[in-house]
Amino acid sequence: MPAHDVDELEALLAGVEDERALAAISGLLQLYGGALRRVIATVRSSPQLVRQLADDQAVGPLLVLHDLHPDTLTDRVGAALDGVRPYIASHGGNVELAAIDGDVVRVRMSGTCNGCAASSVTLKSAIEEAICAAAPEIARVEAEEQPAHSLVVL
Repeated sequence: MPAHDVDELEALLAGVEDERALAAISGLLQLYGGALRRVIATVRSSPQLVRQLADDQAVGPLLVLHDLHPDTLTDRVGAALDGVRPYIASHGGNVELAAIDGDVVRVRMSGTCNGCAASSVTLKSAIEEAICAAAPEIARVEAEEQPAHSLVVL
């Protein structure tokens, strides 16, 4: 499912206030979640098929939603960073995972990206998009500042 479709659906769901409608939506989620659990249980014997489903742009986020994704959150965020690292390196920088705190991912940029005015744009456009695609449960991506190296004069 393209990101704009997910955004549109989330906006529509945020506007639902009727309790019966919310109960119906909740029931549908439980029904589809149960069906998806049965599908995954059936294909578990084929790791290649499970990987194919997890990597699918529409199915992967559903597996996350129903806690069925085969990869941990840390592994998915790490893979997303691995995917953007060549792009960051082409600009003389690097990015590493600093921490995951609940639904917030903190990354540390180094090289020419650290402190660069364009690094916030880089974070938004490349790193954040990659992380959110791999881990839709993440609400925010933040950049940590690299500690300044102190010079000791003797």
